[in-house]
Parts: sequence; C-alpha cells; structure tokens
Amino acid sequence: IVFQVFFDLCLSRKWKIVKIFSFKSNFEYGILAQNPKNKEIETFLPILLETSLKPNKIKILTDLFYPIEKKKNFQTINLAFIDSDSTIAYYNLNFSLHKASGPLG
Repeated sequence: IVFQVFFDLCLSRKWKIVKIFSFKSNFEYGILAQNPKNKEIETFLPILLETSLKPNKIKILTDLFYPIEKKKNFQTINLAFIDSDSTIAYYNLNFSLHKASGPLG
C-alpha cells in the first residue's frame, strides 16, 4: 500500500522528492516528501481503509509526535487512507494546542 501513495504523489501530483522509509520498531512503512509548493517536508502514513487503526499504527503516530530519540518530531502527519478500489483520501493530523472559544453547541 505504501507504493500506491508513493506513485500517487510522484505521478498524479508531480512531487519530485519522495522517499519511502521504514519504522525500526515494527514492519510498517511511511513516506517523506517535499511539497513542491512550499518546499516543506511532509510525512505520509498509508492506512488501508478496510482495517481499523490497530495499536501498532497508534504507536507509530505517537512515536512521530513524541520521538524517543528527540531528533525530529512532526507537527503534522498526512494519513493516506486507501480504499479497496485504490482510491486514496488524504487527511492531515495536527498535533497542536489551540485556545478554545468555549463549548461547541
């Protein structure tokens, strides 16, 4: 599934600098890519839509936001949900605190 996101970024979206990386703690893969519009490095985590977020995926997300080695932490991660018909839906997962204006509703 990581190659589906890789090829979508490279071929459909015309991103030039796209690299696949693996997580040391488990057998999962992600993608680092440079956004051609703002030149920032973005992280993508491919997830099959027909599966739920298992504990190992949640651990990957927490490791990206709070790395043990403290080398680099990410403020935004792109979740790439892949459907059975190969459709990819991208969602941004942000880790930041915002001042609440009050209860909603």
